Amino acid sequence: MNEVLNYYNGYDEESRLNKNNAHKLEYLTSIYYLDKVIKPGSRILDVGAGTGKYAFYLANKGFSVTAGDIVPRFVELMREKLNYSTLSMDIYCEDACDLSRFDSCSYDAVLCMGPLYHLKEEKDRSTVVEQCLRVLKQDGIIVSAYINRFASYVLEFMGSEDLSKDRAILEDTLHKGYNTREKLSSFYFSYPQEIEALMSAQNVEKIFNIGTDGIAYLIGSKINNLTEQEYSYWVDYHLKTCENESLIGHSLHGLYIGKRK
Repeated sequence: MNEVLNYYNGYDEESRLNKNNAHKLEYLTSIYYLDKVIKPGSRILDVGAGTGKYAFYLANKGFSVTAGDIVPRFVELMREKLNYSTLSMDIYCEDACDLSRFDSCSYDAVLCMGPLYHLKEEKDRSTVVEQCLRVLKQDGIIVSAYINRFASYVLEFMGSEDLSKDRAILEDTLHKGYNTREKLSSFYFSYPQEIEALMSAQNVEKIFNIGTDGIAYLIGSKINNLTEQEYSYWVDYHLKTCENESLIGHSLHGLYIGKRK
């Protein structure tokens, strides 16, 4: 947990999803699918809310939202934003591995948009999913974000100045799902079929598994220099292809959406 706190205490998570066109794609894609699957009147729990990007989006749409995060600084930022709004939202600070404060079968949708990024042990990832499903109503929606292992390998490959020196880091990224590079040591990288197996093992039925930002990380300079109209062309292409199973493994960020059976 200390690794995670140290990372985010020095990272500007608040602006990550809107700092340029390439980063915005993940957010635009995610809300596009949230709008598809979350029914009017739903009660929503966001267990890895970060600074509240999705929690506030959904609260502004009239949903009843409870939002939490393991990083105290993020929780304070959410509370500050709430103070400057007319919204009502329950905000808490807690580890996603322990949702005992919430009653079973009490939410229509649970968002797990960050915890799976940082759990290197399979038993911990299973625990988080189990906790999310416990508080989810029958036929409720679970939404889980993950970082793709294959795209992470490509990023490491592109950023390496000495591939022979970085060979161990590349191999660990691909085969273990994490590496020892200081900047990324707190992260775990999944792959699409792994997330599907994790959910299926706990009786979750897949609705969507998508690549939320596609290859934007590879062509970011091009995307960031597009005009507004040109950018709309790329967004349109992306939304038409982000569910394609032959493409999602090379999207840097993925999003699994399922239903509790």
